[in-house]
Amino acid sequence: MSDTSTAPSLRDSLGRLAANAVSLVHTRIALAGIELAEERDRIKAQVALLLVGAVAAGFALMAASTFVVVYFWDTHREGAIIGLFVFYAAVAAISLLRATRIRRDAPAPFSATLAELEKDRQRFMRQRVP
Repeated sequence: MSDTSTAPSLRDSLGRLAANAVSLVHTRIALAGIELAEERDRIKAQVALLLVGAVAAGFALMAASTFVVVYFWDTHREGAIIGLFVFYAAVAAISLLRATRIRRDAPAPFSATLAELEKDRQRFMRQRVP
C-alpha cells in the first residue's frame, strides 16, 4: 500500500493554490472598490462645494464691482472698469495656475491598489527563484 493518502496530491496543491490566488485577487479588488468609492465621494463633495462657492463668489464680485463702478462713475469710471478687469484677470490666471499644479501633483488613482499588486508580484517572483 502506498502512502498517497497522507501526501498532498497535485490536485489538492493546485486547488489550494487556486483558492489562494482567488483570495488574493478578491482582496485587491475589494481594496480597489473602496478606493473608488472614496474617490467618488471626495469628487462629489468637491464639485458641490465648488459650485456653491463659485455662485456665491460670483454674486459677491458683481455687487462689489457694481459698487466700485457706481462710486467712481462721475470721476474715474474708465479707470475703475479697467482696474476691475485687471484684478479679475489676475485672479483668473492665478486660479488656473494653481488648479493645474494641484492636478499635476495629485497622486494617481488607485495608487494603494497598484502598490499592493506590485508587492504581490515581487513576492511571487522571489518565491519562484530557486
